[in-house]
Amino acid sequence: MDDFLLILKMKQGNEDAFDKFVRKYYSQILQYCRYHCFDMEYAEDLTQETFLKFIGNLKSYHHMGKTKNYLYTIAGNLCKNNVKKKKDVLAEQEVLEQKIGFSNAIERTETKIYIEQALEEL
Repeated sequence: MDDFLLILKMKQGNEDAFDKFVRKYYSQILQYCRYHCFDMEYAEDLTQETFLKFIGNLKSYHHMGKTKNYLYTIAGNLCKNNVKKKKDVLAEQEVLEQKIGFSNAIERTETKIYIEQALEEL
């Protein structure tokens, strides 16, 4: 079925049209997300989120013959946001590891001083 008719039926609330639309593009969007995030489970989540965002904005969507491109744009933005989130988490972990490393260095120095003082007393 043509995308224009599917989208028209979707806007009218036809659940069969939603199902056909998702089945038509799901594997392509999943493959795209899988390529960009390297984690199958997360790729599936991003694919579902892509369709949810598309359907959520369906009322304002005007079909111009490039539905698949629009889905790829949504998926691409979600994948980019995913990469950005991972970078932020990694940066936070790195800062935490540096703080722990600094804390461990202080503890080692304190232990060394304590041992040296104990040896002097002997």
